[in-house]
Amino acid sequence: MANKKHNIVALATAFSVFVQPLSIYAADGTSVDLKKEETEIVLLSNQEETEVAPKEEQEVMTTDNEEVEEKESLEDEEEKQDEASLVETIKEEIKEEDPLVDTSKEDTPEIEEATTVLEEEKQIEEVIVEAKSTETVEITADQWLEHALGQFHFFNRLALSIEGYYKFPQDTRFVDAINTSARSLLNWAVRRQNDGDFVTAIDSYERILAAPSVLNASMRQEAMNHHKSALHAHAMKQFHFHDRLALSIEGYNTYPNDTRFVQAINTNAQALLNWTISRHQAGEYAIAADRYNRILSSPVLAANIRNTGTYNNSYATQQKRTPEMYYDFAIKQFHFHDRIDRFVEGFQFYNAAEQTAGRFNEGLHASAQHLLNWSIRKQNDGDVDTAINRYEYLLSVSRLNASFRQTVETRHREALYHNALKHFHFTERLVQSIKGHQMYPTDDRFVQAISTSVHTLLNWTLPRHRAGDYEVAVDRYNLILTSPILAANVRELVIYNKGYAEQQKRTPEIYYEFAAGQFHFHDRLALFSQALDIYDEEEIITGKFHEGIYQSARHLINWSKNQQNQGNFSVAIDRYQRIINAKHVPQVIKNEAQYLLELAQNGENAPIRIEISRHVDYGMTLTQMADLQWDRFRAPQVWATARNGFVHRDFITTQTNSNGNTIYRVNLTNTSGTLNVRETASSSGNRIGFLWHNQAVNFLRTNGDWYEIRLGVWQNAEKNQVAQFANPANNSRFQHLVLTESVNLPASELNKLLQGRGTLDSTASTFIEAGRRNNANEIYLISHALLETGNGGSRLARGIFVDENGEAFTKTVNNTTVGITDANELTASQLNRATRVYNMFGIAAFDSCPDVCGARHAFEQGWTTPEKAILGGSAWIASRYLNSGKDTLYKMRWQPTGTGQYATDVNWAAHQANRMENFYNQLTNYTAYFDYPTFR
Repeated sequence: MANKKHNIVALATAFSVFVQPLSIYAADGTSVDLKKEETEIVLLSNQEETEVAPKEEQEVMTTDNEEVEEKESLEDEEEKQDEASLVETIKEEIKEEDPLVDTSKEDTPEIEEATTVLEEEKQIEEVIVEAKSTETVEITADQWLEHALGQFHFFNRLALSIEGYYKFPQDTRFVDAINTSARSLLNWAVRRQNDGDFVTAIDSYERILAAPSVLNASMRQEAMNHHKSALHAHAMKQFHFHDRLALSIEGYNTYPNDTRFVQAINTNAQALLNWTISRHQAGEYAIAADRYNRILSSPVLAANIRNTGTYNNSYATQQKRTPEMYYDFAIKQFHFHDRIDRFVEGFQFYNAAEQTAGRFNEGLHASAQHLLNWSIRKQNDGDVDTAINRYEYLLSVSRLNASFRQTVETRHREALYHNALKHFHFTERLVQSIKGHQMYPTDDRFVQAISTSVHTLLNWTLPRHRAGDYEVAVDRYNLILTSPILAANVRELVIYNKGYAEQQKRTPEIYYEFAAGQFHFHDRLALFSQALDIYDEEEIITGKFHEGIYQSARHLINWSKNQQNQGNFSVAIDRYQRIINAKHVPQVIKNEAQYLLELAQNGENAPIRIEISRHVDYGMTLTQMADLQWDRFRAPQVWATARNGFVHRDFITTQTNSNGNTIYRVNLTNTSGTLNVRETASSSGNRIGFLWHNQAVNFLRTNGDWYEIRLGVWQNAEKNQVAQFANPANNSRFQHLVLTESVNLPASELNKLLQGRGTLDSTASTFIEAGRRNNANEIYLISHALLETGNGGSRLARGIFVDENGEAFTKTVNNTTVGITDANELTASQLNRATRVYNMFGIAAFDSCPDVCGARHAFEQGWTTPEKAILGGSAWIASRYLNSGKDTLYKMRWQPTGTGQYATDVNWAAHQANRMENFYNQLTNYTAYFDYPTFR
């Protein structure tokens, strides 16, 4: 140990010569002058190198003087910690270089030796510091060699051995030291390479290859071979393709004859190209252009890669995709319409040749076909609005071929027509109808659809107007007025209604419906009274407000009577007083209210059956009445036995109709006269009837100058028969019952009249509601419905099936066409299209087509349930007869003006009255109002 210490002191003294400029040689033999500070770094670096990881070894050799000064300033405590850390590092490296060494034992010779080395180097450091002020001495080859071979790291041994070789070129020991150190470093580098530490391995190989020519040739070749493989492996192990390519190019530049680097360049260039194309496809043009340029900078590159890179780069630098990329970009859009949009844009961005290269036309039509197929499925699934939207989108694409556009137009037209008929919203039905007519003016279906939609929307708008939704009403009226096809009467009505709606008012007619539709009778009375203050005299007449006041007061009287008879005297008293105090209520009603008020105040019930009568002077005699009714225009008839008769041929003219059939008609000079029908072909034959001028006759055969004809069961009534039935004193008084007054009976009572009456069984609540809505007598409505439906058993009452156009599905029974009421008689196809409709009052059920015509009217009115048919039919009867001055059976049949008479049968009112009287006789509690005509 003493010898070692002597050597250390001597070496330190010798190294102090480095205070003076010192020349050391680089690997190529050239000398470099180092300053004192630089040489000290070389000497002190040995200790510092042990404190860093292998990857940092190269950096340790270039540490500057500041690190030395920092080392000198460390406190003793920190030095001890550094020494302990260094020992641990040495343990690890010893174990790494020689796995057989057990560093877990503290007393191993290797550990002791490493500790000793550490102590000696520390002593050298201290001696060097002291030697700075001493005189310089010459360092010997032995000292240099000993110091070089004493380095812990192989690359330091090699570096100092090379320096010693240049300093002492004649000393062959440095040649051996170079080869020995190089071999150790090479073996160690191979292990680093095998462990995947390519950076350290490559650095070590390059240190070896930088050794002077005295290095063993086979070792140099071995190092070179390892260097190549490490460079190649290092390049191929990079995470990023561009790093792989860059390192492959470096390897090629170092070893241009090694085909592995040529292959690596092309492999990595292809991988980077593929990756770059995806970025280019995604629109990341700056990144794409950068990577294309890196690829194209490769010294050796396959022609296909270079051509693709050059081609793609030319578009990337323009911030564009290649046409082929654009096709993929467009065709991969999730939504078909987005694909189409992209292809349409592509036609704008690229020239004709590029469009062909990108197959834009093919992509456009394929995408359009996909969207068409998708739209058809949506239409079939019932989402017609979406289908129409996509069809119209397709029709807006100008580059689609004519055949495809024709297919889309056909689908679009059918979808529009479907919506025009079936859309949930009436406004949309009209909008689609108008659109369809504008786009396909030759398709007459849209003309009919407009008419139907206008009618439906108007019927929907009127209740909105009635409810005070004026803005909604104005909007819908305006929409209706945009219709290119609109009947003059409809246009006039809409303009009329719109004028009121824009003033935030109801029309007089709508106001009447609004007031009459109130649930409470006292509210009806109040609203009708207010109307007289809102509207002018002409509007008051138009709105029938006086009639409304009368009817409301009448209903309120009846309701109050029921309350009185149930013991609710205070409620009844309140309502009677409202009637008495109300403005414009007829005095006769106020008188009745006063009478009932006094009974209620005394705690007495109202009479169970009250019949109140009024008499109206018709201003004519009964004979004048008969004369008025008996003419060819009214043509009153009676039911009689069918028989044959004769008329003279001079009073008959013939015509040929469009079917080629001969029509026989009465032709009289006096058009108001009559033609007698004789029992025999003779003017002296018994008169058995007569015919009016221009009346068609059922010709049978010719008998000389006479025609034999057939008189049916309905024959013209004689004047005396008209006088008999027009006389109010004849027949039941119930033909004079006021039909706008309710009987105020619960449904349980009225259902007794409907029990066992087919479809009408148990529908009393619906008739009560119909009466309330329309100011109609419930018993009259029930009687009328039973008469028209054959006590609820007719086919119209049972419900007839019609198609989507309202045409009845029919069958033939006894040579008569009748409507089908049983679903089992329909085919599957018919059943899918069928709707069941009802008509409880025989409205529009003409004798020539009762089922077909009656069902068609029911379909047009939307009477798809018995309840709808009762409510709708009641409204029809009330508006045309009861609320139009014909509020008794007598008036309905014998209206003095002769207009709007309900029937031609002279016995109709009497027959109906008998039924009504029978129903009233089944009731124990009712109030009846009679309106009797008087003749002078």
